Amino acid sequence: MPDITDIEVIAPHFKRRLSGVTSTIIQLVPRQIAAGVRIATLGPGLPRDLPHMHYRQLAGLWKPLPGGRPRIWHARRNIEMLGGLVLRRLLRMKLKLVFTSASQRHHSGYSRWLISKMDHVVATSAKTGSFLKVPYTVVMHGIDTEKFCPAESAPPRPLRIGCAGRIRHQKGTDLFIDALIALLPRYPDWEGEAIGRITPEHQSFAEELRRKIAAAGLSNRLRLAEETTEIAGWYRSIDLYV
Repeated sequence: MPDITDIEVIAPHFKRRLSGVTSTIIQLVPRQIAAGVRIATLGPGLPRDLPHMHYRQLAGLWKPLPGGRPRIWHARRNIEMLGGLVLRRLLRMKLKLVFTSASQRHHSGYSRWLISKMDHVVATSAKTGSFLKVPYTVVMHGIDTEKFCPAESAPPRPLRIGCAGRIRHQKGTDLFIDALIALLPRYPDWEGEAIGRITPEHQSFAEELRRKIAAAGLSNRLRLAEETTEIAGWYRSIDLYV
């Protein structure tokens, strides 16, 4: 557990389930530490090897950094923006609030209100930023090319095309499936896979996709797969990523 006096940036993670936010924090925090950022995570659902502060250490945020500098609270979800606002506005802790937006959709009124209270907003692409109603800075997601790289060698197998993300209409999974239903019969050396969490409210959507795949006679070449914590290995097994 890091000493609160050594922490300059806090990366809250207030959901237990695996998500894109979880993956981002897991991949990014070690890189930030290597770059000299004094950062710690807060909340459940993260690997134990990440620097992790306890909730009881939040009391230390009433004392600013040397020179009166504020700490940075880097939120990626509504619940984490709200947590930062509570700490700063109600408990009067000295924090600067930053929000990173990766979603390419229109935000609810509640989300827009939370975002408007941030000191700075980061968008992971210009398209993502186009959905924001506040000034923002584009900082694209990076890629660890040492970890996410093609396998050096692989046994003979069909060529694979894949996409990753939650299985839902909003993510365009149906477009991927429809495209491969049209293409795979013309390319017998290829197969496809969409991998990601299927939440209960999107279960019927996933079942409809499976019915379409079966009706096309492609169940052995086109699949919906559950999410995995070994996502780097999955990427290495893909020849073409959409």
